[in-house]
Amino acid sequence: MRRGGPDFSLFRAMPDELVLEVFRAIDDQRAAAALCLAMPRHGVAATRQGACGGPLFGIAMRLASSSSGDWELILRRYAAGRSATAAGAATLAAWAVDGGQRAQLDLCVRDQTRRWHLVLPGRAAHRAIVRVAHPHGITMHYTGITGEERLVRLDQADGISSYWEGERGAERRVRMVHPGGAVVFSEGAMGEERDVRVVFPDGRLISLEGAAGGALRAAWSATRACREQGHRTGRGNTPRVELPEAVDGLVS
Repeated sequence: MRRGGPDFSLFRAMPDELVLEVFRAIDDQRAAAALCLAMPRHGVAATRQGACGGPLFGIAMRLASSSSGDWELILRRYAAGRSATAAGAATLAAWAVDGGQRAQLDLCVRDQTRRWHLVLPGRAAHRAIVRVAHPHGITMHYTGITGEERLVRLDQADGISSYWEGERGAERRVRMVHPGGAVVFSEGAMGEERDVRVVFPDGRLISLEGAAGGALRAAWSATRACREQGHRTGRGNTPRVELPEAVDGLVS
Protein backbone atom coordinates (compact mmCIF):
# COMPACT_ATOMS: atom_id res chain seq x y z
CA MET A 1 0.00 0.00 0.00
CA ARG A 2 1.30 3.43 -0.94
CA ARG A 3 1.40 6.30 1.48
CA GLY A 4 -1.86 8.23 1.30
CA GLY A 5 -4.07 5.36 0.15
CA PRO A 6 -4.24 1.92 -1.42
CA ASP A 7 -2.39 1.02 -4.60
CA PHE A 8 -4.79 -0.02 -7.38
CA SER A 9 -2.15 -0.48 -10.08
CA LEU A 10 -2.42 -4.27 -9.81
CA PHE A 11 -6.14 -4.14 -10.58
CA ARG A 12 -5.56 -1.86 -13.56
CA ALA A 13 -3.27 -4.47 -15.07
CA MET A 14 -5.91 -7.21 -14.79
CA PRO A 15 -8.22 -8.24 -17.64
CA ASP A 16 -11.68 -6.68 -17.35
CA GLU A 17 -13.36 -10.03 -16.68
CA LEU A 18 -11.04 -10.71 -13.75
CA VAL A 19 -11.67 -7.25 -12.26
CA LEU A 20 -15.42 -7.96 -12.35
CA GLU A 21 -14.83 -11.18 -10.45
CA VAL A 22 -12.89 -9.20 -7.85
CA PHE A 23 -15.89 -6.89 -7.46
CA ARG A 24 -18.19 -9.89 -6.98
CA ALA A 25 -15.88 -11.31 -4.29
CA ILE A 26 -15.80 -8.11 -2.20
CA ASP A 27 -18.18 -8.33 0.76
CA ASP A 28 -17.20 -4.97 2.28
CA GLN A 29 -19.32 -2.35 0.53
CA ARG A 30 -16.94 0.44 1.50
CA ALA A 31 -14.06 -1.40 -0.17
CA ALA A 32 -16.18 -1.91 -3.27
CA ALA A 33 -17.01 1.80 -3.32
CA ALA A 34 -13.34 2.75 -3.01
CA LEU A 35 -12.47 0.45 -5.91
CA CYS A 36 -15.27 1.92 -8.01
CA LEU A 37 -14.01 5.45 -7.46
CA ALA A 38 -10.42 4.44 -8.19
CA MET A 39 -11.43 2.60 -11.37
CA PRO A 40 -14.52 4.36 -12.71
CA ARG A 41 -14.79 2.43 -15.98
CA HIS A 42 -14.68 -0.92 -14.21
CA GLY A 43 -16.94 0.40 -11.46
CA VAL A 44 -19.65 1.37 -13.94
CA ALA A 45 -19.41 -2.04 -15.62
CA ALA A 46 -19.55 -3.85 -12.27
CA THR A 47 -22.63 -1.90 -11.23
CA ARG A 48 -24.42 -2.52 -14.52
CA GLN A 49 -23.70 -6.24 -14.35
CA GLY A 50 -24.79 -6.56 -10.73
CA ALA A 51 -21.33 -7.27 -9.34
CA CYS A 52 -21.95 -4.54 -6.77
CA GLY A 53 -24.93 -2.49 -5.75
CA GLY A 54 -27.72 -2.20 -3.23
CA PRO A 55 -28.56 0.43 -0.61
CA LEU A 56 -25.43 -0.09 1.50
CA PHE A 57 -23.23 0.23 -1.57
CA GLY A 58 -24.99 3.47 -2.50
CA ILE A 59 -24.39 4.86 0.98
CA ALA A 60 -20.75 3.74 0.86
CA MET A 61 -20.30 5.58 -2.44
CA ARG A 62 -21.72 8.80 -0.99
CA LEU A 63 -19.54 8.52 2.12
CA ALA A 64 -16.44 7.82 0.03
CA SER A 65 -17.18 10.87 -2.11
CA SER A 66 -17.53 13.31 0.80
CA SER A 67 -15.50 14.08 3.90
CA SER A 68 -18.45 13.65 6.25
CA GLY A 69 -22.00 12.39 6.21
CA ASP A 70 -25.31 13.57 7.61
CA TRP A 71 -26.04 10.43 9.59
CA GLU A 72 -29.58 11.40 10.50
CA LEU A 73 -30.43 11.74 6.82
CA ILE A 74 -28.51 8.59 5.89
CA LEU A 75 -30.27 6.46 8.49
CA ARG A 76 -33.72 7.88 7.74
CA ARG A 77 -33.30 7.18 4.04
CA TYR A 78 -32.09 3.65 4.72
CA ALA A 79 -35.01 2.88 7.04
CA ALA A 80 -37.41 4.19 4.38
CA GLY A 81 -36.22 1.61 1.86
CA ARG A 82 -38.14 -1.61 1.28
CA SER A 83 -34.90 -3.60 1.46
CA ALA A 84 -33.78 -2.28 4.87
CA THR A 85 -32.69 -5.04 7.28
CA ALA A 86 -31.51 -5.29 10.87
CA ALA A 87 -28.12 -6.50 9.60
CA GLY A 88 -27.85 -3.46 7.34
CA ALA A 89 -28.74 -1.16 10.22
CA ALA A 90 -26.01 -2.75 12.34
CA THR A 91 -23.50 -2.24 9.52
CA LEU A 92 -24.40 1.43 9.27
CA ALA A 93 -24.05 1.85 13.04
CA ALA A 94 -20.50 0.45 12.78
CA TRP A 95 -19.71 2.81 9.91
CA ALA A 96 -21.01 5.76 11.94
CA VAL A 97 -18.71 4.81 14.84
CA ASP A 98 -15.78 4.63 12.42
CA GLY A 99 -16.67 8.17 11.39
CA GLY A 100 -16.78 9.38 14.98
CA GLN A 101 -20.59 9.32 15.27
CA ARG A 102 -22.94 7.34 17.49
CA ALA A 103 -26.06 7.53 15.36
CA GLN A 104 -27.91 4.26 14.89
CA LEU A 105 -31.18 2.56 14.08
CA ASP A 106 -32.50 0.57 17.02
CA LEU A 107 -34.85 -2.30 16.16
CA CYS A 108 -37.40 -3.53 18.71
CA VAL A 109 -39.75 -6.47 18.15
CA ARG A 110 -42.95 -6.86 20.16
CA ASP A 111 -45.95 -9.01 19.29
CA GLN A 112 -44.36 -9.61 15.86
CA THR A 113 -44.39 -5.87 15.16
CA ARG A 114 -40.97 -4.48 14.29
CA ARG A 115 -40.36 -0.88 15.36
CA TRP A 116 -37.33 1.05 14.18
CA HIS A 117 -36.10 4.04 16.23
CA LEU A 118 -33.55 6.61 15.18
CA VAL A 119 -31.08 7.29 18.01
CA LEU A 120 -28.82 10.31 17.57
CA PRO A 121 -25.58 11.14 19.40
CA GLY A 122 -25.67 13.74 22.15
CA ARG A 123 -29.45 13.67 22.33
CA ALA A 124 -30.45 11.32 25.13
CA ALA A 125 -34.14 11.99 24.52
CA HIS A 126 -33.96 11.55 20.75
CA ARG A 127 -35.40 8.16 19.99
CA ALA A 128 -37.76 8.88 17.14
CA ILE A 129 -39.88 6.23 15.46
CA VAL A 130 -39.01 6.02 11.76
CA ARG A 131 -40.55 2.71 10.69
CA VAL A 132 -43.15 0.26 12.01
CA ALA A 133 -43.60 -3.08 10.21
CA HIS A 134 -46.73 -5.01 11.12
CA PRO A 135 -46.98 -8.80 10.75
CA HIS A 136 -49.85 -8.57 8.24
CA GLY A 137 -47.61 -6.87 5.69
CA ILE A 138 -48.24 -3.17 6.34
CA THR A 139 -45.16 -1.00 6.89
CA MET A 140 -45.58 2.59 8.10
CA HIS A 141 -42.89 5.26 7.74
CA TYR A 142 -42.57 8.37 9.89
CA THR A 143 -40.67 11.64 10.04
CA GLY A 144 -40.22 14.13 12.87
CA ILE A 145 -38.46 14.30 16.22
CA THR A 146 -39.37 12.22 19.26
CA GLY A 147 -42.96 12.77 20.26
CA GLU A 148 -43.80 14.59 17.04
CA GLU A 149 -43.49 11.76 14.55
CA ARG A 150 -46.03 11.86 11.75
CA LEU A 151 -46.95 9.32 9.09
CA VAL A 152 -45.56 10.06 5.63
CA ARG A 153 -45.79 6.72 3.79
CA LEU A 154 -47.60 3.42 4.12
CA ASP A 155 -46.46 0.36 2.15
CA GLN A 156 -48.79 -2.57 1.55
CA ALA A 157 -47.73 -6.15 0.96
CA ASP A 158 -49.14 -6.02 -2.57
CA GLY A 159 -46.71 -3.26 -3.56
CA ILE A 160 -49.04 -0.27 -3.27
CA SER A 161 -47.60 2.73 -1.42
CA SER A 162 -49.68 5.63 -0.11
CA TYR A 163 -48.27 9.01 0.83
CA TRP A 164 -49.57 11.19 3.66
CA GLU A 165 -49.32 14.85 4.66
CA GLY A 166 -50.37 16.86 7.68
CA GLU A 167 -49.50 17.28 11.32
CA ARG A 168 -49.28 14.39 13.79
CA GLY A 169 -52.75 13.01 14.42
CA ALA A 170 -54.22 14.73 11.37
CA GLU A 171 -52.35 12.99 8.56
CA ARG A 172 -54.34 12.68 5.34
CA ARG A 173 -53.69 10.50 2.30
CA VAL A 174 -52.73 12.57 -0.75
CA ARG A 175 -51.75 9.92 -3.29
CA MET A 176 -51.38 6.18 -3.87
CA VAL A 177 -48.74 4.71 -6.18
CA HIS A 178 -49.50 1.32 -7.71
CA PRO A 179 -46.83 -1.20 -8.75
CA GLY A 180 -47.61 -0.64 -12.43
CA GLY A 181 -46.89 3.08 -12.09
CA ALA A 182 -50.44 4.48 -11.91
CA VAL A 183 -50.87 7.25 -9.33
CA VAL A 184 -54.18 8.04 -7.65
CA PHE A 185 -54.46 11.52 -6.14
CA SER A 186 -56.77 12.26 -3.22
CA GLU A 187 -58.14 15.34 -1.52
CA GLY A 188 -59.90 15.95 1.79
CA ALA A 189 -59.18 15.94 5.50
CA MET A 190 -58.14 12.87 7.49
CA GLY A 191 -60.81 10.19 7.27
CA GLU A 192 -62.63 12.08 4.52
CA GLU A 193 -60.18 11.57 1.66
CA ARG A 194 -61.70 11.11 -1.78
CA ASP A 195 -59.95 10.02 -4.96
CA VAL A 196 -60.07 12.83 -7.52
CA ARG A 197 -57.86 11.74 -10.43
CA VAL A 198 -55.72 8.92 -11.78
CA VAL A 199 -52.50 9.48 -13.74
CA PHE A 200 -51.09 6.57 -15.75
CA PRO A 201 -47.42 6.01 -16.67
CA ASP A 202 -48.12 6.88 -20.32
CA GLY A 203 -49.41 10.31 -19.28
CA ARG A 204 -53.14 9.62 -19.49
CA LEU A 205 -55.17 11.42 -16.84
CA ILE A 206 -58.65 10.41 -15.74
CA SER A 207 -60.74 12.69 -13.56
CA LEU A 208 -62.91 11.07 -10.89
CA GLU A 209 -64.84 14.28 -10.29
CA GLY A 210 -67.87 15.86 -11.90
CA ALA A 211 -70.80 14.13 -13.57
CA ALA A 212 -68.64 11.96 -15.84
CA GLY A 213 -66.21 11.05 -13.10
CA GLY A 214 -68.84 10.20 -10.52
CA ALA A 215 -69.55 6.74 -11.91
CA LEU A 216 -65.85 6.01 -12.25
CA ARG A 217 -65.20 7.10 -8.67
CA ALA A 218 -68.07 4.96 -7.34
CA ALA A 219 -66.86 1.88 -9.21
CA TRP A 220 -63.26 2.57 -8.20
CA SER A 221 -64.15 2.98 -4.52
CA ALA A 222 -66.32 -0.16 -4.46
CA THR A 223 -63.64 -2.30 -6.09
CA ARG A 224 -60.95 -1.03 -3.73
CA ALA A 225 -63.22 -1.66 -0.74
CA CYS A 226 -63.69 -5.25 -1.89
CA ARG A 227 -59.96 -5.76 -2.19
CA GLU A 228 -59.26 -4.18 1.18
CA GLN A 229 -61.87 -6.50 2.70
CA GLY A 230 -60.00 -9.40 1.13
CA HIS A 231 -56.75 -8.23 2.74
CA ARG A 232 -58.41 -8.04 6.15
CA THR A 233 -60.02 -11.49 5.89
CA GLY A 234 -57.13 -13.19 4.15
CA ARG A 235 -59.35 -14.33 1.30
CA GLY A 236 -57.98 -14.25 -2.18
CA ASN A 237 -61.31 -14.49 -4.05
CA THR A 238 -63.02 -11.20 -3.25
CA PRO A 239 -66.04 -9.81 -5.10
CA ARG A 240 -65.08 -7.68 -8.07
CA VAL A 241 -67.03 -4.70 -9.29
CA GLU A 242 -67.01 -4.24 -13.05
CA LEU A 243 -65.00 -1.13 -13.87
CA PRO A 244 -65.09 0.94 -17.02
CA GLU A 245 -62.18 0.04 -19.29
CA ALA A 246 -60.44 3.31 -18.47
CA VAL A 247 -59.56 2.22 -14.94
CA ASP A 248 -59.92 -1.55 -15.15
CA GLY A 249 -56.67 -3.29 -14.20
CA LEU A 250 -55.50 -0.53 -11.91
CA VAL A 251 -56.83 -2.40 -8.88
CA SER A 252 -56.45 -5.95 -10.15
